[in-house]
Amino acid sequence: MHAGRPPLPLSGCGPKFTADGWEGPAMTITIDTDTCEGAGTCAVVCPEDVLEFKDGRPLILNNRACTNCYICVENCASGAIEVD
Repeated sequence: MHAGRPPLPLSGCGPKFTADGWEGPAMTITIDTDTCEGAGTCAVVCPEDVLEFKDGRPLILNNRACTNCYICVENCASGAIEVD
């Protein structure tokens, strides 16, 4: 989680982390690398650190941590991200 930002509530969206690990459906994050402009905003705004930006490209670190908040989608200037 990014410093200074509280975690998003997990009730009713995406998987949740329990003592036994991740429970619930994993969200599917798709990044169209041909459309991606390489701004890196997606990785900066993700409150659950699902995305990382490395060598000018976004990397999906952990789909299961995605809470389906769509912050990455809403902040992607190129429209390269889809969350299902």
